[in-house]
Amino acid sequence: MSKRSLASLAKVLSTSYTHAAMSHLFMLFELDDQSAPGTNKPQRAMDVVTASEKDPILLGHLISLAQHAVEDLDLVGRRDRDQLSGDALILLTSLENDGVLTAGQRAAAPDEVEQQPTLSARGSTQRWDAFISHASEDKGGLVADLAKELGNRGLRIWYDDDVLQVGDSVRAAIDNGLSASEFGIVVISHDYMRKDWTNHELDGILALERGKKRLLPVWHGVTYDEVVRYSATVAGRYAVRSSIGVQGVADALSRSMGRGVTEDGASAETETAPGRRFLGLLSQQANSRAYAWVIVGGELETAAKFSEDEIETFVGWLSSFEAGAVTTQANSAFVRVVATDPVEKATGDWIGEAHHGPVVNLLTSLELTLVSGRPGVTISLEALAGWWASIVEALPTLAGNLGLKRVRLGFGLYPYGPNSIPVVGVDFGAAPVATHRAEYHSISPWHSYTELFDPFEPPSTVLQGPVRDLLDTFSYGRADETVSWVARGLADGSLKMGYTGHAISRGAIEASALEQIARIMEARLDSVESLNSQELGVLVGWAHRAAGQDFTLTYPISGSDGSAYMLAAEDWNAEQIHSDRTRQSLAEIARTHAEVVAEVRAWDVWRRLKTLPP
Repeated sequence: MSKRSLASLAKVLSTSYTHAAMSHLFMLFELDDQSAPGTNKPQRAMDVVTASEKDPILLGHLISLAQHAVEDLDLVGRRDRDQLSGDALILLTSLENDGVLTAGQRAAAPDEVEQQPTLSARGSTQRWDAFISHASEDKGGLVADLAKELGNRGLRIWYDDDVLQVGDSVRAAIDNGLSASEFGIVVISHDYMRKDWTNHELDGILALERGKKRLLPVWHGVTYDEVVRYSATVAGRYAVRSSIGVQGVADALSRSMGRGVTEDGASAETETAPGRRFLGLLSQQANSRAYAWVIVGGELETAAKFSEDEIETFVGWLSSFEAGAVTTQANSAFVRVVATDPVEKATGDWIGEAHHGPVVNLLTSLELTLVSGRPGVTISLEALAGWWASIVEALPTLAGNLGLKRVRLGFGLYPYGPNSIPVVGVDFGAAPVATHRAEYHSISPWHSYTELFDPFEPPSTVLQGPVRDLLDTFSYGRADETVSWVARGLADGSLKMGYTGHAISRGAIEASALEQIARIMEARLDSVESLNSQELGVLVGWAHRAAGQDFTLTYPISGSDGSAYMLAAEDWNAEQIHSDRTRQSLAEIARTHAEVVAEVRAWDVWRRLKTLPP
């Protein structure tokens, strides 16, 4: 890569991705990020690019990252639509000049394939739409049905059970099938990752890419961390999860390949796969808080502007979910409704957005519970599934006003809490507890989506796939009872009761608690009236800490100069409280402090605070 490509790549990374997203990319492509905490994004990106330039192996990884960025940011498509300029245009042009992206690759349409004939397994010249690379153990659970579904759509699928005949050379037949296929569908499972033969097939698919996307991963019962350990390249590709069902997997694959069939057999692009905005929002990244999100999309996305009636529909529908939500933007292109933290007002704790399509994006902050004995937190399955259920129940109003006959839902989780404390599992609450098959472990951002369904009569099973997939990601097994509990709760309306609103920050909870402690002291201790605001603030802080940490405070203590002070009061010294009235107040508090601390300890809010991360 030229100096120009390196410099423009650093600029595009820093302007197009958040710090969290950049960390994710550097991890995926195994690049060395040694930037000091607090380094700004442009410097951080340049440091990684510069370090990678000097190492041949890292340079190869950097080239893969550049190719991924071109695809992820749709630089080629934006240039074709005259929407590309500045550093992004410089990057695309420079990479093409470097040979990283060839002119033929950037000009290729979805149906343009190499025309060199290749011998198939039967020895005839034949081309295939896709080759399915899989482990034999996965045939019955997924692959055979998927091959049949894609074939029913008119796609030419190289699937060994359908292609190989007695007497064929298996190795030669597979090599021919790989080279004669435009796409490679790779079903990644635990069995797949442990086999040498499947690695040969995967290498063959990657070798055919040469800058054009041909690898189409399907994750079958595996987690993101497992795929990263197996192949960072594969993990860096958008993948469909088998948990959404054969129909949903086939929809997504057909969309990626740009081909499918209508019921009468005429060639057409499938209309049932998720649209570009839906998928873009599905894989969004949050910052600094643990968030969950739900995406609502219809069958087809359009760029049509919102009418006044549609704007009113979005504002009313989004505002109905959270008390105190306010509209911050509402026009023909975008609607945004936000409920903010009462203390940290810059942070949206609940956000509802409407984008062209229409595609609706809802995010909520999650309440986190510390895991004993390790740096990690859990999220409430009751609250999360309850939030999902409340959205499903509200779909008829939205669909009726917008004229949507079928919708699909997408689900996501950003699993990093305050101070980067990871979400490592779920708290089942009243739900049947699934079996934990592994130790608590962190996960990467998770997402899943459903097939299209009737919003006016949503199936009770609509949440089963996402719940099972999320539990599997956290390594929970034997979850049938948990999944059935979710379905029953959605059907009878009880599930939504688990969500009582977005989780505000610990800072907001503590601020409210301190105000309540002050009211208790003022009610119980007459001498508090004689204290100034600083002295009262320290006493309130002491009661807050004493309730949580069970330490004994020694007071008052008279020094040689007649002063009095509190041992555990970090913000006081002898001079600040050297007065008769303060000593008298401390003496009274010494006699009655146990009552104050006991009352604080008895609060539900205090027990809640003790379980939250710092």
